[in-house]
Amino acid sequence: MLPALAPFPKGLTQAALDTLMPMHVALDAAGRVRATGPTIGRIVEAPFGAPFFDLFAIRRPEGIGDPATLRARAGERLFLRSRGAEGTFRGVAVADAEGGTLVNLS
Repeated sequence: MLPALAPFPKGLTQAALDTLMPMHVALDAAGRVRATGPTIGRIVEAPFGAPFFDLFAIRRPEGIGDPATLRARAGERLFLRSRGAEGTFRGVAVADAEGGTLVNLS
């Protein structure tokens, strides 16, 4: 399992995350969207506070359907389908120190 990250690594701003990972979705501990990268924000409407699992279905690995399980499976390759827009994505999630999760999609 990968070590937890700080809420955002020290010195790494939202603008830096947007540049490095334009397809990221940051979640709070309850699995609600707290930030998105600019590209994924144009592809999938992911409003602040929306539940991640209302926006995406994780197809593989099976059995990930809640924030706690997503955090427990951090570091595994994810295959997701958008529930509202056409598209499938690959991604990986990492846990942060505040109980949230950062999901980077491609």
